[in-house]
Amino acid sequence: MAKLGIVIGVSENKAPLQSLAACKNDGSAIAEVLRQTSRFDELLVLIESGETTSTVVKDQISAFVGRHKSSDVEEVVFYFSGHGDFVGDEFYHILSDYDPSARNRTSLANTELDAMIRGLSPKLFVKIVDACHSGTSYIKSSEGLREFLKGGQAGFTDVYFLYSSQSDQVSWTSGNLSAFTECLLSEIGRRDSGATRYRDLMSAASDYFESTNQTPQFVTQSDYTQIFCEGSPAMQAVVARYLPALSLAEAAADARDQGGKNISLIERIQRVDETLCTKDEAEAAIDNILAAISHTPVPGQLSEIFEMNRHVGPKSGSVQAIGEWASKHHDSGYFVEPTYTMRTYTRTVPKDYNPLMGSLSLSSRFMGMGRDIETKEIEERRRVIEDYRSTCDIQNEQVTVRLEPKFRSVTPFSCTIIIISSLSHLRLFWSFRQYKRRDWSGNNIIQTSSKWESDEAAIKKTDQIKALAHKVVRDFYSSVESSIQAEWMDLTLEPGIDLKKKTKTRSQDEISGAEPTKS
Repeated sequence: MAKLGIVIGVSENKAPLQSLAACKNDGSAIAEVLRQTSRFDELLVLIESGETTSTVVKDQISAFVGRHKSSDVEEVVFYFSGHGDFVGDEFYHILSDYDPSARNRTSLANTELDAMIRGLSPKLFVKIVDACHSGTSYIKSSEGLREFLKGGQAGFTDVYFLYSSQSDQVSWTSGNLSAFTECLLSEIGRRDSGATRYRDLMSAASDYFESTNQTPQFVTQSDYTQIFCEGSPAMQAVVARYLPALSLAEAAADARDQGGKNISLIERIQRVDETLCTKDEAEAAIDNILAAISHTPVPGQLSEIFEMNRHVGPKSGSVQAIGEWASKHHDSGYFVEPTYTMRTYTRTVPKDYNPLMGSLSLSSRFMGMGRDIETKEIEERRRVIEDYRSTCDIQNEQVTVRLEPKFRSVTPFSCTIIIISSLSHLRLFWSFRQYKRRDWSGNNIIQTSSKWESDEAAIKKTDQIKALAHKVVRDFYSSVESSIQAEWMDLTLEPGIDLKKKTKTRSQDEISGAEPTKS
C-alpha cells in the first residue's frame, strides 16, 4: 500500500505580502524528516524559486494524484508553510503569484486540496498547515458539529489535521523557522528511539502554545495509534540541522576539544567567558546598529517618493510575539521575560463535560466519535502572554524607520526593530507595516503588518552586528519597492516613465475628480 507525501514551502511572495525565508526552511526540514522515515513511496517537494506559483503547484499536485489513482493508498501527508488567508468559510494557501482579485486561481483553496486528495481515497489523510489564519473551521456551531460527525470528517476516513492557529489568528516566524514547525521538529528530535505518533505532535504543540494567543487547532478521527516516525540518532541529526542552538551553547561548543586535544574545565570556562560582554559594550553595539541603519541608503526612485525618518527610544506598545519567543526560549540567556494577562473565551464542549477532567482541545476530545453528541457553550479564563519586558536597563530598545511619502497618493511605510540583549549577543526582532489614511489631517492606521522575524549577532563581532542591521533595512526597502511597483504596474511596462511624475499625475487626477490613471 502506497504512502505519499506533499511538502510546499512558499517563501517568495508578490507585494504587498512579505517574502518569508523561514517557509522554505520549514519545507526543507519537513521534507528531510519525511525522507529519513523511509516510509514514503513518493514525495512531492515544492519549495524552490519557480516551484511555488499557482500553475506549477496545482499542475504538480494534479499529476502526483494522477500517478497514484490506481494505487491502494494507505496514507497521504500534506504539509504547507507560507501565507494564508481566511475569507468567508474558506482557507486559501497563498502561492507566489497570489492576486486577491483572482484569489481562487492564484491560491490553493482548502476545499480544492481536499477534493484532489479525496480522489486517492487514502485510509489516513494528514494535513499540517503552518500559516496565518490556518485553522479552517470545519465546525461552525453545535448543530454543525452533529452534522459533521454524521458525515464523517469532511468525507475522509481517518484524519489528523494540524493547524498552526485558529481561523481568526496569525502565526509567526522566528526568522529561521516558523514557530509551529519548530515546535513539531523539537518533538520529532526529542527521542533517539521509539515511535513518535501524530498524537504526540498534537500534545507537544498544545503544551508549546498553551500560554500564547497562537492556539493550534486539531481535527482528528482516529484511535491515536498511527505513527509519524521512529526516533533515531539519524533523525535527531536531521532535526539538529534546522533547530537554532542557544547562544551560550554555541560558545561552549566552540570551547570544546579541538583537533582531538583535551582542554581543562577552567580553559573551557575561560573561552566561553571571553565571548561575554559588559553593558557598555552592548550599548556600543546598539550604537553600531543605529549607525548602520542610518547609513543604509534609500534606494533609487524611492528616495524621490519618500523622506526617511528614524525614531529611537524605549519600546512603545505591546509586542506579544516577543513575549511568546521569550516564553519558549526562557533559558536562552536573553534579558527578557513574558508578561501575562487573563482572558475570557468561549468554547463548545460535550454536554456532560467535566472541567476537572481537562482536555487537549475540542477536536481531540470528541471530534470523530461517530455518534450524535449534545454540546454546550462554556466560558473559561486562562492566562495568556500579552507582551514582554526587559529585565535590564538598555537605552534605545526600539528603532522605527519610517518612510513618509512626498505625495498624497502614496501611503506611509514603517519598519519597527526591537533589540534585546544577552551577555554575548544582541537579538533583533522586526516587522514591516503599510498604512492607509484615516482623515484629511494625515492621521494613519495600519493597513497591513508582516510577521515578526528575528535573528541575532555576537556583540563582539561588529561586522556581524552591522551586517544584520543592513539586512533588515535593505529587506524593508525592498518590500516597499515591491509594493510600490505592484501598485503602479505600468511603471515596469513603459520605458522612461518617472515614478515621481507618475505619482504626481495620479494625485492631480484624483484631486480634480477625474478618473485616476489605471495601474
